[in-house]
Amino acid sequence: MRKAAPASVELAEGANQIQHVDYSTAPHPYLERKGIDLAELQAACHCLVEIRQIRLGTFSGPALFRQLPDVDGIAHGYERILSERISIDADSKPNDKFTTKGGKVAGTFTPIGFDVSTLKSMDGRLIVCAGLADGYRLHEATQLPVACGVGEANIPGNIDAISKVNPNLKMIAAVDNDKAGKLAGAKSGCSWTCPQSAKDWSDVYQESGTDAVLAEYQEGMTAPAKPQPESKEEADEEKQAQSDKIVSFVQTFNELFHDDNDTAYARHMDTGEVRPLAGKAFRHWLTAAFYEQNEKAVRDQSLREARMTLEGIAMQDHRPVYIRVASIGGNHYLDLAEPGQSATICLMPGKWSIQDAPVMFSRSDSSQALPRPVPGGDISQLWKIANVMPSQQILIVAWLVECLRTDTPFPILEMFGEQGCAKSTTQTAFRRLIDPNAADLRAAPKSAEDLYVTGGTNHFISLENISHLPAPIQDALCVIATGGGFAKRKLYSDSEEIVITLKRPAILNGIVAAITQQDAVSRAISIELPVITNASPKNKLDAEYEKNRASIIGGLLDIAAKALEYLPEMSLPADQRPRLVEFAYLGMAVAKAMGQPVDVFLEQFNAARQDGLERTLDASPVASAIRDWAETNPDRIEEQSAKHWLNVLEDYKPRGCDSWPRSPKGLGDAMRRAAPALRQLGIECKCLGKIGSTVKWCIGQKKSSIQSRQCLEVVHESENQHDLTTSTTSDQRVFLGEGQNPEKRRVF
Repeated sequence: MRKAAPASVELAEGANQIQHVDYSTAPHPYLERKGIDLAELQAACHCLVEIRQIRLGTFSGPALFRQLPDVDGIAHGYERILSERISIDADSKPNDKFTTKGGKVAGTFTPIGFDVSTLKSMDGRLIVCAGLADGYRLHEATQLPVACGVGEANIPGNIDAISKVNPNLKMIAAVDNDKAGKLAGAKSGCSWTCPQSAKDWSDVYQESGTDAVLAEYQEGMTAPAKPQPESKEEADEEKQAQSDKIVSFVQTFNELFHDDNDTAYARHMDTGEVRPLAGKAFRHWLTAAFYEQNEKAVRDQSLREARMTLEGIAMQDHRPVYIRVASIGGNHYLDLAEPGQSATICLMPGKWSIQDAPVMFSRSDSSQALPRPVPGGDISQLWKIANVMPSQQILIVAWLVECLRTDTPFPILEMFGEQGCAKSTTQTAFRRLIDPNAADLRAAPKSAEDLYVTGGTNHFISLENISHLPAPIQDALCVIATGGGFAKRKLYSDSEEIVITLKRPAILNGIVAAITQQDAVSRAISIELPVITNASPKNKLDAEYEKNRASIIGGLLDIAAKALEYLPEMSLPADQRPRLVEFAYLGMAVAKAMGQPVDVFLEQFNAARQDGLERTLDASPVASAIRDWAETNPDRIEEQSAKHWLNVLEDYKPRGCDSWPRSPKGLGDAMRRAAPALRQLGIECKCLGKIGSTVKWCIGQKKSSIQSRQCLEVVHESENQHDLTTSTTSDQRVFLGEGQNPEKRRVF
């Protein structure tokens, strides 16, 4: 009997959180196409069957709900039939039938013409089929009870489940006239039948009427196959059959595709979760769900064979896949990573909201969910656990906001300080606002490949206790921060490559600063943490931080939304733009969003970069020697060969230096690396190219700004040209602030 519907509005489970609005007795297009009267259908079905108005994305219309109880009468969700085929996002295939999230289709069915409570005491014949319209027409034509399941592949399992509670029933499988239907009939272990003139029983009715359904039901009857002892060949066929069944099962519930790195993924159509086919998360889902539906364990060999086929299918469809954060069409999305959900935070200029993900997000096995942020939160609670001086807090907030967008280069954040100044605690607090992980902090990588592997499954690259970073690791950090790729041979025995392309924010800490390469320093923000004089128990700090984390994230998002709204207003004169110009503009907008003058951010930003500049010069004996020579000869600018400079600078070589160049070419390479840092101190160091028979270098204190001929140092504004200053540096001392007061000048 049809049960009364509740009067309250409910949020349904299932594909993209369908919202139920109200209930309706209006005709449903599916029933109209099938020629079925709703009242008659409800009278025949001994469980809940009704039409509800729903909203799903941009779709709004009626959906037909039918309940799915098991042999004990316990309901396991619904099948929902929409009035039209829809795509739940831009990349999914159209579909009009969805089962509820967490629902069970194995061993469940809609009882037509009988009540499940009488199943154990029934006798005579029982038809088992799939499809609501087919089940209704079979019952109408034969006047027999019908157990109407979901999907042809579930018919044998439903017959087995019913046989266990009532072995006296004579069951008949009524299947579709196609390969899947006939395979289900042959596997049912009982008599089975299929239509002769059409694909399914509903089509037979619409073409020829009820009498034709009865006639073809009787004419198509096939006796059950006699069970035979299983031979080795049959066992092999069973293994192969299970591989095919796994492929069919996965395709029933998932969409298959690959990303830019040719990694194969499966996206669950109900929950929206995206899982790599080679990952543990997909394997765990598949083995559990397959057993629940078929009550058979997945064989390892069958799983491997099925995965090869699934990966081949996935290679036919390409879709971008993101890790935690995505920037699409001016909006920025942050994956909440809630299990069984696809909810994201959508950040846009002036506001943010929580909505279903319009893009594909993949989650690693170690990723953790973010708490749902609190609107109007308070970011000031972050500084209770993060040991950052007030004069550097806007800089840190700007870096966190930068981590929420992927369409610009990421600055590398480096924190250092003496032991006990909460470097690890501070770094953990920062990461858990955006990309919490089972291992928030990682040890120093052994190779550049380790960095790329970490970045391939995490949004943050988070390293701690770094005392030294080899040059190749620093170079890899530069590539990852601005976006790049890594390739290696797949196997020693073949010529295939594994390619990883990514762009990720990086954060590291140590007692001393570890970033010394000029290219990395120019992309880095260096923060020295102060000494703690009034320590608090860490467990209490952690507990309070977790309690306030949702509010802190809400406060960060509020600032980020305002900053994105102010961002188009931000600008700097062409000759004052630093290398990280995108971050500089964002930081100025963040300062304004926090109610501070933009100069406050610029002061903090410049101070952090100045520290890195000094560190670069100290780390380079050639840079130190050139600086000492220029200070000794303030009025001289000389153009000499590299060999001449090698002899001259020998007198200014730092004591105890064991890395001094041994040839003019080595000196030229060292001067080329040091040139950007020296230029910011007003010291010209540029290669003039080959003049005559030797390569000349110009070195000396600049009296006026001189633009290098070897590298583009200033990119002027152009309305129709992309700003290229991400990969450039400034060669002038620039004054920032009202009136450009020389007393308050800051040097980029």
